[in-house]
Amino acid sequence: MHKYEVLYILAGALENEKKDAFIDKYSKLVVKQGGVVDSINKWGMRKLAYPINYKNEGFYVLMTYQAKADFNAELERQFRIAKDEVIRFMVSRVITDDSKQQEKDSVKQKETKLVKAKKEKAEEPKIEEAVVEKKPKAEEAIVSTEEKIEPASAKEEPKTEAAEEKTAIKKQPKTEN
Repeated sequence: MHKYEVLYILAGALENEKKDAFIDKYSKLVVKQGGVVDSINKWGMRKLAYPINYKNEGFYVLMTYQAKADFNAELERQFRIAKDEVIRFMVSRVITDDSKQQEKDSVKQKETKLVKAKKEKAEEPKIEEAVVEKKPKAEEAIVSTEEKIEPASAKEEPKTEAAEEKTAIKKQPKTEN
């Protein structure tokens, strides 16, 4: 369970009994859903910063409670149903020293994971270099086998008698007539 605050503004025109009834309704809703109400602060009538639904004043209530995260949706739904009586509301999670410590611990865990990942990446290039050094040796072996095999165009075709005569004529020195 997490700790939350809800600040809601009730319509100023409501009677005190109705205001108390709404405050009790929302605190009982928290308890009914398995939460715990820590405190209810009635701030009283205050002037709104700007008119909301033609209303200039509202009754402010701050309720601190502990509940599961999915409960907030139900509480907000109940506020929306009573839109004529609840002018505005805002639910927020309270950050305590325990939650700050948990956040710090999670940040440290993430940092250690990043450091480990960087170390692993630093080791990976060494492995790749070894593989790269092996590649030229393999390529040399391929080239050396290609040199041993003669291409088909370089092979001589069997000579015919006519071809032999032409080569013989070319080899004879020219005589002047």
